Amino acid sequence: MRVIRTAGLSAAAIGDARVVVLANVARLTPKQLVDVQSFVRDGGGLLIFPGDKVDVKWYNETLHAAGLLPAPLTELADLSREPEPFTRIRAQRFEHPPLNLFNDPRNGTPAEAEITQWYRTLAQPDNPLVRMHALLESGDPFLLEKRFNEGRVFFCATTCDEAWNNLPGRPFFVPLAQRLCTYLGVVTIPAAQPWRGQLGGGVLSRRNASAKRRRCATRRAKSLS
Repeated sequence: MRVIRTAGLSAAAIGDARVVVLANVARLTPKQLVDVQSFVRDGGGLLIFPGDKVDVKWYNETLHAAGLLPAPLTELADLSREPEPFTRIRAQRFEHPPLNLFNDPRNGTPAEAEITQWYRTLAQPDNPLVRMHALLESGDPFLLEKRFNEGRVFFCATTCDEAWNNLPGRPFFVPLAQRLCTYLGVVTIPAAQPWRGQLGGGVLSRRNASAKRRRCATRRAKSLS
């Protein structure tokens, strides 16, 4: 995995990566947006985590309009001053490949996570390209997926660091992040197949429909300013 500043994100920087992660990125330039849009359209994966730098207007009016945000953002929920200062991921049976590993509690329990802040999203019940894979106890989506041509986009409602939650300290979080990236960067993960090994350990590239195996690399564009 390579971490780059937002300003350095480009088609050349993405290279042969299979997945791009936008972690608390305020906005992209028009050229960067075109590069990321082309990357996903051609079969790449995009994983989006919000944060305090996110320009909500740009996300809704530009990123969503470009097809790269599964649902518009509505408001930032904040329970930090409430008597119970967090919500949790709703306990449920997961059917989606990146999540079904956690139907066995020995692999970690997402419902143990505490989430203080998250972005609420506008429901998309009539959009067949958008799927909701996990809910918060508040009733808000935690993980949304959207198909975009040959690629896919995942949006997580909260941060990937400890700014708004305690996810990084929970045993399930690293396997979840690995499985999300693997799902986004490969053709399929069989539903009954558990996660084994490190990210990108001999996976099938979605761009190459033959049996040729490729390295699954990631690029993480993070605003460090």
